[in-house]
Amino acid sequence: MEAEHAGPRDGTWLDWLAYLLRFAGTVVLIGVLSLLSFGPVASYCGTKTPMPLPPIAPALATAYTESYPAWVGVVYRPVFLMMSGGGGNGLYARYLQWWEKLAGRQP
Repeated sequence: MEAEHAGPRDGTWLDWLAYLLRFAGTVVLIGVLSLLSFGPVASYCGTKTPMPLPPIAPALATAYTESYPAWVGVVYRPVFLMMSGGGGNGLYARYLQWWEKLAGRQP
């Protein structure tokens, strides 16, 4: 009897797992790069306009509104949603403030 010729291997669950991990890693990497790229975009494309405060609140810090070009709102919509949901108090907010200081704007 002759030994059977070993042909190309069929896809096993390990092959599928490796593919799935590569795909998930790519999605996570794109998400992280998107979050990191918002800092420079916000500091160089955004404009801050001071808002008048009521006379009963002179001790409060200056309030301002920020405006961005339309494409920033489309591309970075997940970032704006995260920041509006209270996600702006941690490490990511400090990262954005760091970019504000680099651009010479007050955070």
